[in-house]
Amino acid sequence: MEYLKSSNFTTHEAVFQQAITEIQTDRCKFIKEYPTTIKLSTGESILADAALQFYLNHQLKMPFSYAESRAFCEKIRQNIGFEPIRYTLQVWIEDNIQKPNFTTEKKNWETTYSLIEGIEPSYIREELLDFVCYVAVCYMKFGADFDSISAERLYNLVEATGSSKVANLRENGSGDLSLNECSYLDIDVDCFANDAFAIIDIKIKNENLNAYENSLDFMNQLLDLDFPRSYQIQFSSSVNECLPIENLPDAPVHHFFANALAYPELHPKIEVYAEKSMRTYSWYTDLEDENCAMPSTFAVLGLGLISSEYWPLVQTYMDTCDDEHSSIQTAFTPEFIKKFGFTYETLPIFISCVLSVQEHEPHTIFEEKMNDKATLELLLSCKNNFVDYLSESQKDAWKDDLDGMIDYVWQNVIYAIWGVCFSKLAEMVIDSAPEELKPLYREILQ
Repeated sequence: MEYLKSSNFTTHEAVFQQAITEIQTDRCKFIKEYPTTIKLSTGESILADAALQFYLNHQLKMPFSYAESRAFCEKIRQNIGFEPIRYTLQVWIEDNIQKPNFTTEKKNWETTYSLIEGIEPSYIREELLDFVCYVAVCYMKFGADFDSISAERLYNLVEATGSSKVANLRENGSGDLSLNECSYLDIDVDCFANDAFAIIDIKIKNENLNAYENSLDFMNQLLDLDFPRSYQIQFSSSVNECLPIENLPDAPVHHFFANALAYPELHPKIEVYAEKSMRTYSWYTDLEDENCAMPSTFAVLGLGLISSEYWPLVQTYMDTCDDEHSSIQTAFTPEFIKKFGFTYETLPIFISCVLSVQEHEPHTIFEEKMNDKATLELLLSCKNNFVDYLSESQKDAWKDDLDGMIDYVWQNVIYAIWGVCFSKLAEMVIDSAPEELKPLYREILQ
């Protein structure tokens, strides 16, 4: 397929001008398959990011209009998403705003900007700074989880001019949300949301069902809007309960859901929150390293220990987890087995927990509970029919070598239960088993 790109700006200027008009008037067709293109009514195809770059370059030749530039970007974003244009916006800001006006210093992942000597803040048009802030907010709302770093750099760039625009965003958000959408206040609770910095702030004034119900309603409504998918929940209350799970972080979001789960009437709304908020590669941004947690984590883990009604939710959560970067969910597994044991109903949940990480640490409770004929026979049946324990997404991801992957992940299962690995061989486990159970152990482990 032939398409025009940025190298064709001069030779095909009229076609790019036509593309701008057709984007603005909804006359062109957006082709989302890579590379993302725009097909004009006259048949020409143009790379979407090239059309955006041409438009922004043209804007610089006249008094730059923030409103018009934002509207043009939104036309494209709403049709093809943010990802196909995120890099173009980044490079355009670097080439046309950052490099001509600022020096840059990078240290320990932080970028500091200073105006080049001789350049006054007034030289940089206010509407250009508004546009930089708009792109930063887009990074927060629509970018990948790591794009919050890109947003922070852009905020730093604007602040280096002495502008109060970022301070206003920090105080009031982007302004894209209405007052009713970004705030809720009553006698029991105050709720505020800042989409520019991805913060939800909940202050409980009176500990009661109404306070948590309205907080959940506020968040569930927010998650239906263009609010960042990675965010932090700031929470203050006179009560700070914890889930009955060891080794979870002492975090505000943990306390909020532990408190809310005390009200059985709210469990359905907590489930709704979990379903709306869980997304692979999204995070609670105030939790780091070994405590990295996908939004919904504390809601799901708490519900999973309350009732089997929520076990399908637990399985969905475990399948959605980023198994390379998240391990906080493994704290749930021992408590789950301690409370419910190994049964026909619980074994699929256990398997989903083990497969939610690349290597689930062993725990003595697993071996203790997996030490009678009935549970061993259940596990053997699981081994022989392991494909039935996989999610549809796992089957699809492993379809090119499903049998090989099943053999591989089965080793993770027996490692989690007995610690079988290079330092603890299967024969050691079999030899220490009761005589009458050794044949079952042997079938399972070999």
